[in-house]
Amino acid sequence: MKLKKYMKLMEDEPQEEMTEHELELYNSLLERVEKNATVRTAKRVKLWSIFAPIVSSLLVAAITLTCVFSLRKISDEFLYKDDNIVTQESEYELMKTDVVFFDLSFNEYTLSQVDMFYDSKSNDKLFYSIIANFEDSRLDIKIVINEKYNYQFNLNGEEKRVELAQYTLNYSSLILRGKPQIEYKGWIKVQTEIVYFEFFQKPALGDEAFFETIQQVVKVKK
Repeated sequence: MKLKKYMKLMEDEPQEEMTEHELELYNSLLERVEKNATVRTAKRVKLWSIFAPIVSSLLVAAITLTCVFSLRKISDEFLYKDDNIVTQESEYELMKTDVVFFDLSFNEYTLSQVDMFYDSKSNDKLFYSIIANFEDSRLDIKIVINEKYNYQFNLNGEEKRVELAQYTLNYSSLILRGKPQIEYKGWIKVQTEIVYFEFFQKPALGDEAFFETIQQVVKVKK
């Protein structure tokens, strides 16, 4: 039987008057119980005094990391400001090198302009702008190569979606009043790159002709 439990029984049960020797033994046992209780309390205090600084350090580290990641997220969101974006005339071959997932092939289209846009603070490349012409039709393409940059783009009216051979095409169409042409606007995303486009189709040949044209120009690298 444990010593503490024995002492409890001694207190609870009615006892005959103890002899001097029994009283000394009882007091000795009582002293041991009290001493053991004091030692256990001291151990708890000592252990807490050891672990308290460690726990505090861990809490501080956790709070610090949370703040760092929060500030980093905010920094990423505001990293590229429109005021810091610079335009630079570029080459078609350089654009093809920087583009990882898309293969842009203009074939019969005539490239009239290729520009590269970058952030003047970090010198990070953001996107390319390409203008191509074919007879009376025109194709304007913006290809965003930096996944952290959010290019502002709006469709004309209701967004439509069609599954083509290599990708999903999101687009809208607008018949221009008084003109025999249709304006198509849309976007295509593959991995971390997005192609935004405006296609002015003249004469207005319809959606199937538009699908064929866009697939000839915008392809996915194998």
